[in-house]
Amino acid sequence: MARTLFAFFLLLPIQAIADESSPSITAYNQAVDAFFRKDYDTAIAESSEAVRLNLNYTDAYYIRGTAYFCKKDYDKAIEEFTEAIRLNLRYTEAYYNRGIAYFYKKDYDKAIADYTDTIHLDAKHFRAYNNRGLAYRDKKEYDKAIEDFSEVIRLDSKYATGYLYRGFCCQTVKRYDKAIADYSEVIRLTPKDANPYKYRASALVKMTKYDQAIGDYTESIRLDPMQVQAYTSRGFAYLIKTEYDKAIQDCTEAIRLDPNFVKGYQNRGYAFYRKNEYDKAIKDFSESIRLDPNDATIYVFRADIYLKTMEYDKAIEDDSLTILLNPKQVNPYNNRGVAYLYKKEYEKAIEDFTEAIRLEPNDALALSFLARIFAICPKDALRDGKRSVRLATKACELSGWKNATYLAALGAAYAEFGDYKKAVEFQKCVIELGFDNENSRKVLRLYEKGRPYRDE
Repeated sequence: MARTLFAFFLLLPIQAIADESSPSITAYNQAVDAFFRKDYDTAIAESSEAVRLNLNYTDAYYIRGTAYFCKKDYDKAIEEFTEAIRLNLRYTEAYYNRGIAYFYKKDYDKAIADYTDTIHLDAKHFRAYNNRGLAYRDKKEYDKAIEDFSEVIRLDSKYATGYLYRGFCCQTVKRYDKAIADYSEVIRLTPKDANPYKYRASALVKMTKYDQAIGDYTESIRLDPMQVQAYTSRGFAYLIKTEYDKAIQDCTEAIRLDPNFVKGYQNRGYAFYRKNEYDKAIKDFSESIRLDPNDATIYVFRADIYLKTMEYDKAIEDDSLTILLNPKQVNPYNNRGVAYLYKKEYEKAIEDFTEAIRLEPNDALALSFLARIFAICPKDALRDGKRSVRLATKACELSGWKNATYLAALGAAYAEFGDYKKAVEFQKCVIELGFDNENSRKVLRLYEKGRPYRDE
């Protein structure tokens, strides 16, 4: 969802004064003319001359501040607006423009104070409400932002941007139905604008209304066929609906429009991944990593493919990079632990699963794998039946006793602990859950003979 839109509408200097009876007015008029020619340096010089001739020339400070603002020299702009306000405490435009300057400096509290003063001087100044709402939004005070945007709409019910910003805030706080209502109003007011359809679609996706979302993305693309983001987002909706070929088609079009669009490669790679076309998926994930090497998520996906294709060293390398980028993410520790387990590097696997549990004590996957190692590891020093039972039991409890992998770990744990009756009981549960294969039967026979299972 876009967050770069702005609707500040800097209040420009008043027009030149017809009466040129004094040199200061002449200088001021020349400053105004220069400003509207976008010759800001001349505007500053001429307004400075006006101030030199008349130290109390309020409008000259104002135009000089506005020129500094246009040159992005916000500190000097603030100084000039402040002087104008000192000379005229009811100078509405100076408060308003100073608020914009503070906003661009990300000094949101001072911006809010200036917009509030603007509103006190002019209760119908809907742009001040709009900008104060933006400041509250960036402070993440969304209820206050929504209140201000609502006032904007009350003052001007045809101001589409007010509905748009309120929709953004409602969506951020997960009031998706209200966000959709606001986006719909924007569409009514600006039916030829492609963007509101895209925004409404993003809210519909959050509400799992994927078909409606796809319809909106399609309309957005019809209005503006060059929208890279719309193709990728529609592709993501198709991904969720498991319509992978359509997802691939949309992402491919996004990549054609912008060969450097990272999300296009990511989403297409995931669609190939879900279709088990691992070579194509790896190619897309690798291109995504080349374009954005600091996105930890993609390393995880590529590592998962390497696990499935038994390229364990490559999986470990990708998971290690993920951990380096985001050491608090649980998945790469689990994935790397599995790779180490398949390589029979049990000590390293134990370290990774232990760290995963430290980060997320209720991670059932890590609990079950760690339990499995303590139960079936061929190294006597690493096995711990009692601890294995405790870990596997917790994993089963977290999964509602319906996960065959966790139940198998618990069966192995009880076998290591010496309770073969329970080991048989839980291995039979594994088989009943649909894992009735030769390996499951072989493990069951071991338990029935009073023998534990070992990862030989």
